[in-house]
Amino acid sequence: MSFSAEEIQTMLTDYSNTKSIQMDITAISERIHFWTSGYPFLVSKLCKMIDEGLLPKRENKNWDVNDVDIVVNQLFHETNTIFDDIAKNLENNKDLYSFINSVVFGFNELKFMMNDLIINRAYIFGFIDRTVENRIKIHNRIFEEFLTDYFISRSITSGKNGTNPINTPYIKETGLLDFAKILDKFQETIKEKYSQTEALKSEEFLENDLRLLFLMFLKPILNGYGFCFKKVQTGAEKRLDIVVVFKNEKFIVELKLWRGEEAHKDGIKQLKDYMKAESVEKGYMLIMNKNKKKEFNNWIEDGVYCVMM
Repeated sequence: MSFSAEEIQTMLTDYSNTKSIQMDITAISERIHFWTSGYPFLVSKLCKMIDEGLLPKRENKNWDVNDVDIVVNQLFHETNTIFDDIAKNLENNKDLYSFINSVVFGFNELKFMMNDLIINRAYIFGFIDRTVENRIKIHNRIFEEFLTDYFISRSITSGKNGTNPINTPYIKETGLLDFAKILDKFQETIKEKYSQTEALKSEEFLENDLRLLFLMFLKPILNGYGFCFKKVQTGAEKRLDIVVVFKNEKFIVELKLWRGEEAHKDGIKQLKDYMKAESVEKGYMLIMNKNKKKEFNNWIEDGVYCVMM
């Protein structure tokens, strides 16, 4: 069972009336639902962290919508039973581990079929839910963020797919994130590590490595101050949009294969449409070119910063 935003709003209304405090109930309930998708444990946990963790430290006992993001960030830096259970369930079931890994990194576009034993188990454990198109998705953004960090950590500690990202600050003097610089450095890292091998020409590289490598490179840079979400677009292009939120900024980067100039123009148009829907002015495209003559280029096209590898 998951709570809707309206049900969370009702709970907050009852709470505010009991405590005689003020809050923007609609905005706060929507923000809680944004992170939790109504997962009961997480809804209760975030509310408890605000009520018992934040409010006692300040004179104003009213809730603020920004409190939700504050406690979400705290949640990722503490030990709790839900994260412990997720890790144990994954480590005790190799098939489940592989399946959830494939969903997190956008390799899997399966339909939601409850009679599939692995899908059924993932659903019972609360890892996944179904989209309106009956596709599989990670249940909520908190789980997605935790699972991304978890799989990246496991990959690094096992010695696989390590890019050794440099922790040099990618922060502008204004305190904002220099996302173009991140992509430039990632391109440089890939060029140094793979340009002399056949890996970049392999059809499996994008599906099995590029997404993981980019997120492995990105996560230490965000360093707990930002979040990233994966949004898989189904269809022939099999696009994967990654949305990065850092402070008050949002960045959208699309990962895709180079399939010629015409397909590229269509990709730019699709990304522009998504940028408009997300209310961002700048977009980013990370392109894998599998031609024998490898090119590493950077250019700006219609407000989109393109990086080809």
